[in-house]
Amino acid sequence: MTTPTWVTLHDIASSLDAPLEQVTKAILGQPGVSDDFRQRVFGALEQAGIVPVSRENTMTGTIAVVIPGAVVGDYIGEVVRGTNAAAEKNGCALALHIENAAKEEDVVRLLESPTCLGMILVVPNNYEALLALCEQYNREYVLVDHQEDDVPDNVLTVEVKNRESIVQVMNMLFDLGHRRIGFITGRLEVASARQRLQGYEDALASAGIPFDPLLVAEGDWLHPRAYAMAQVLLNLEEPPTAIVASNDLSAFGAMQAAVERGLVVGKDISITGFDDIDMAATVTPSLTTMRQPMFRMGETAVEMLIKRSRGEKVSRRHVRFDAELILRQSTSAP
Repeated sequence: MTTPTWVTLHDIASSLDAPLEQVTKAILGQPGVSDDFRQRVFGALEQAGIVPVSRENTMTGTIAVVIPGAVVGDYIGEVVRGTNAAAEKNGCALALHIENAAKEEDVVRLLESPTCLGMILVVPNNYEALLALCEQYNREYVLVDHQEDDVPDNVLTVEVKNRESIVQVMNMLFDLGHRRIGFITGRLEVASARQRLQGYEDALASAGIPFDPLLVAEGDWLHPRAYAMAQVLLNLEEPPTAIVASNDLSAFGAMQAAVERGLVVGKDISITGFDDIDMAATVTPSLTTMRQPMFRMGETAVEMLIKRSRGEKVSRRHVRFDAELILRQSTSAP
């Protein structure tokens, strides 16, 4: 199956020459669309490498997957593809719920289904309400990334070693000779963003470099905000020689801001990301980043959920994966 680098529900709607609202209804199993159109949507999704809503009559159970937005092909898309692979391997189906495309009653409908094994939540926005619904309907759930710093021991979680990964990035930059390093955070409501910021602070402390709050800019994981925050950092009286971004999309925003200043990324300034989405290797210059095992994280979440739903013991309730430093052209000595 060929998976595009960047696919949205708008792309699916355009390929079918249909309104986005109708495509969303088909995906979520809502009334108002014909069976023929629903099948066309499923076919387009499968061709694009996106999991369709489950076909419960051919599967032994259904796993609901909640994601925060309509865009796939990046971090979230790769995690979802991992959940799909593991679900198929175990004879289960997936029901994909996109937070900004449907209402709470759609989640309730999934949880009320007698075939529902539980829910996998991939950094959702409506975090507390979704957990409350899982508890209300007595459904198991797994968090892929999470928002609370102290997660109860009985809750299943999958994440990467965020703090340690940023320490590794910072040490690489220190080895190159950088001492004034800016940092663009992720959305700080999410624990992984706070953990990555902590890694930045810990690395500075270990290197004996004073923490400068002016070098930290609050982002939200997305390109536009990171672009604006990079401009703030570059406007400092003493701008950083390197910028560590909390994810690749933020790094791309920082790269754009630097280029517009006439800076050569990888020579005049170093920029790093986190995730290693497909575009990280194809932008110019290619992006130095931390590679998350995103597909494996999705697989693991499904495996944990299935075991818990069967009453089997889950040997590791909190799984934390290592990330791999990928050195490319966007970093060099200052």
